[in-house]
Amino acid sequence: QAVQSVVIQLSAAQQDELIAELCGLGYIGFEQTDSQLIAYIPFTDFDENDLNLLLSKYSLSYSLSIIEKTNWNAIWESNFQPIQIGKRIGVRADFHPPMTEVEHELIITPRMSFGTGHHATTSLMMETLLSLPLKNTTVLDFGTGTGILGILALKLGADKVIGIDNDPWCIENAADNCEMNEISMDLILAESPPQNQLFDVVLANINLHIIQAHLSALRKCLHQHSSLLLSGLLIDDESTVDELCKEQGLEKLTRAEKNGWLVLLYRPWN
Repeated sequence: QAVQSVVIQLSAAQQDELIAELCGLGYIGFEQTDSQLIAYIPFTDFDENDLNLLLSKYSLSYSLSIIEKTNWNAIWESNFQPIQIGKRIGVRADFHPPMTEVEHELIITPRMSFGTGHHATTSLMMETLLSLPLKNTTVLDFGTGTGILGILALKLGADKVIGIDNDPWCIENAADNCEMNEISMDLILAESPPQNQLFDVVLANINLHIIQAHLSALRKCLHQHSSLLLSGLLIDDESTVDELCKEQGLEKLTRAEKNGWLVLLYRPWN
């Protein structure tokens, strides 16, 4: 599968807001410099009309090029460096040497899937997962991408994780990453959360528009003592998400922010 790359000239200060909107259009990877943003999307998902409408709001121009799948993997590998969150989590690709100094090592080779730990939303989700009691729990990872959050949940003691994504490539990539981590996760290709199933923890690191579309269905996956962890959100999205969750009978327990991005933890009202 070929990938469409879009090169946009804009300042670093403008990039995070634009990335959030591009995620809503199906863009799955980004490279950032001080003066430009390169966004990637599977060629079959690319819609130039949608891109023009979005970028016209910001008066931005762009250039296009097509990258073959083999070259895409090389791009990821050249830009993907190991990361560490304290002494507890290390994330590396399969071509990096082992990280022996951390409690939990995650081997994540991203290929075309979103979620390597480098983006603020993924690291915020991982840091919040460290604070949750995950032992013997069931977890739903909605929009699983590389599977990184579900894999971490299992390493932190979860009994069962179901990972859902609407992109066949993500499901394939997440399955490969599970195998590399010697982890078993149920992976499902679907547009929506499962029906008639309850989970102790529900994770959704997606974006505001997808959260708005699926919050009611995610709420039905929660029992009285469940936790709902949301990210892929900009700080300006907080009041909107708070109001949506309030309508669903959810109260906010914690929040954290990083580089203009936000993670929010909710639980049902008791």
